[in-house]
Amino acid sequence: MTYVIQADTESLPAERNLSVYHGDTWSVGFQLDDSTSTPHDLTGATVQARAQDGLGADQGPIQATVGSDPTLGQITLTGALTPGVYGYDVAVTNGAVVTTWVRGELVVEPDIA
Repeated sequence: MTYVIQADTESLPAERNLSVYHGDTWSVGFQLDDSTSTPHDLTGATVQARAQDGLGADQGPIQATVGSDPTLGQITLTGALTPGVYGYDVAVTNGAVVTTWVRGELVVEPDIA
């Protein structure tokens, strides 16, 4: 699944709620766009994602990877959190400018097998 975040048509951070299955290898993609036709250039930028539980305790990083061509504005999130409901966000740092592009609820469903 890839979510498109368009900075010109929605307020940042955009809200995207995610649901993944514990024990599975999961990844969620985001396409960051400055406008409807212009991907956000991530060349030289640092992308960071974090998760917190309902009490605000840090649950550690979620791995955020920039796509093979940073000019296309693509990132992928992966992680290994225990089952639960978390808040998460994704921030891009470019020089001295930090922009949180997306936030939301991340539900990690418990596995049975």
